Amino acid sequence: MKKDLVNELLQLNDWVLNLNRLEKETIYQPTAKDKWSIAEIISHLMFWDRYILEERMPFMVPNVSLKSNINVNEMNSKASEYSHSNPFDEIIDNLIDFRQKIVSILEQKTEKELYSNFKINDTELDLISYFNGTVVHDRHHMKQIDNFLNS
Repeated sequence: MKKDLVNELLQLNDWVLNLNRLEKETIYQPTAKDKWSIAEIISHLMFWDRYILEERMPFMVPNVSLKSNINVNEMNSKASEYSHSNPFDEIIDNLIDFRQKIVSILEQKTEKELYSNFKINDTELDLISYFNGTVVHDRHHMKQIDNFLNS
């Protein structure tokens, strides 16, 4: 199960590298009416991975209850701003770096640790279920970008 999860999480890194070949006008064009650009989406993923790595993972230990006090709209707004003030290849590199660090931590976990419960607010989770949710989030945005590029 750990190997499958790691492979799923690393698919994002392989996929995102292909975006470096895109023209600048494509990268910064909204993917649909009132939707983010590719740069904003990748920045969003990078911001979430950084948040998970720095603010969540250190506290995802058995019998700990985390409080979700993040303002999602504020973080998404900052990710959008970041995408306009930083080079796209740097955003990709940062995303890959954060994701690799997350995977490295997960690879060090035992099966018991991966399935040990912790809480975020009132929701009981383990690392496997939490990061399966991350994979679903990745796929949503990957599909969004792929659909835009193939339209």
